[in-house]
Amino acid sequence: MRSKENVKNFIADAIADGWECKPRHEGESVESSAELTRDGFIISALNRDETSRLRADRSISCWGPDSLAVSVPDEYSLEAIVNGVNICGYCGAEGETFRVGFAGRSCASCRPEQERRFLANGGYR
Repeated sequence: MRSKENVKNFIADAIADGWECKPRHEGESVESSAELTRDGFIISALNRDETSRLRADRSISCWGPDSLAVSVPDEYSLEAIVNGVNICGYCGAEGETFRVGFAGRSCASCRPEQERRFLANGGYR
C-alpha cells in the first residue's frame, strides 16, 4: 500500500500539471477519493484511513484512452503515464499492447498465457 503522503503528493502534482480533479465517490473529498482526467486518461486515487464504514486504502490506478490499465509510477510523471500505454502490465516489455480480460494490457508474448489464465478463472483475474 502506498503511503498517505505519496497519494496526496501524486494528486497535488497531477493537478498542478493540468489534470482535472473531482471527488470519485459521493460524500468524499478529493483528499480521500479523487478522479483525475486528462487527454483521455483516467486516474483513480484513494487515500482513505480506516473507519467504521471503510477499510484503509491508499492506491492509485490508471486507465488509458483505450480503457486498458496503465501502470502508475511511484511519483507522478505524465511522461511515464503516457508511455504506459505501450508497456505490458505483466512483464514490462515495451511495444504494442493488447487487451486481456476486462482491462489488462499485454504484449504479444504474454497474451496467450494471460488469456488462458483469464478464461481458466471463469473470465475473472
